[in-house]
Amino acid sequence: MAEFEHPLLIQGRYRLLALTPRPHTGSDAITGFAVTTLGGDRLHVAPTLSQARAWLQEQLRQDALVHPPPVRRR
Repeated sequence: MAEFEHPLLIQGRYRLLALTPRPHTGSDAITGFAVTTLGGDRLHVAPTLSQARAWLQEQLRQDALVHPPPVRRR
């Protein structure tokens, strides 16, 4: 069975996608949610949007610990 990806959010180096069995469907046909890299590598699949968002937020938090943003000096 084919699975279609519908982008919901791009944040940092990640994309949050809704997954459906058909290319053009309403929100009632969503079968799950995925977090991928911008290159398309699937990192995590969750049954609910809140679970996918929580996983994404944790990845962004960990990324910030490894690569903190530069300090702006005035």
